[in-house]
Amino acid sequence: MKMLHTRIYMTNGANVNRRIKFIPRSAWRYILRRIQSHNLEYLRYGRGVNQTRDLESLVGSWLTLPDVAERLDVIVTRVHKMIKDRQLLDMRLGNDRIRYIPAEFLTEVGLLKPLRGTIIVLEDAGFGAEQIIRWLFTEDESLPGRPIDALRAGRKAEIRRRAQAMGW
Repeated sequence: MKMLHTRIYMTNGANVNRRIKFIPRSAWRYILRRIQSHNLEYLRYGRGVNQTRDLESLVGSWLTLPDVAERLDVIVTRVHKMIKDRQLLDMRLGNDRIRYIPAEFLTEVGLLKPLRGTIIVLEDAGFGAEQIIRWLFTEDESLPGRPIDALRAGRKAEIRRRAQAMGW
């Protein structure tokens, strides 16, 4: 019996663990038939599609990178640099996996200034981009509203203290 060396991606929750398996050639057809379409999408993008769909509804209004560049009056590559420098966060949404930025990260005059420091504090606490966006836009009972609203109101110290406490 001839064995093939291949990589099979075993999904486990929201993480994708990569393991090398040896499987017989005769089992290939059976394995490929067993993979359903939603599993293929999960394997392709490394996260559940439903998780990003509820994030889309949680945030509400999103802007594409060219829209952000137009509002900030810069070129698109400058927006890419802002994302790389963690002044902004982006998410890939929809079937085409286009990069979007929440519209509330921008103000009338430019970027929301206290956002960068808050992103860095949350990243130090071990949060990923999706988790940071989810935390910023989720209602908090102890705050009067959402953390993003408090940042827009100028209460960055309170939000950063809460973010630091989440890291412990």
